[in-house]
Amino acid sequence: MKNFIITIRHASGNFKLNVASEKLEEIKEHIMFCISGKQDAFTNKDLKGNEQIYPAEVLKNSIISIEIDNEDDDVK
Repeated sequence: MKNFIITIRHASGNFKLNVASEKLEEIKEHIMFCISGKQDAFTNKDLKGNEQIYPAEVLKNSIISIEIDNEDDDVK
C-alpha cells in the first residue's frame, strides 16, 4: 500500500503529515470540515505517537497538497 504526504504550507511554517493510504480519506474529511467551519481543529498522531493540533484558522489560510510518498519504492 502506498503512503501519502500531506503538506500544509502556512505563513508560520510548513508542516508534513505522513499518512497511510487507508487513513487518507478520513484525514481529508477532517481537514475539509475545518476549512468549511464545521470543526474547530484537526488533530493527528505521528508515527512516534506525538500529537499535533492544527487549528481551523491555520488550515483556512494554508495551501494544502497531497503527494504519494515514493521513499519506499525500489530504484531500478
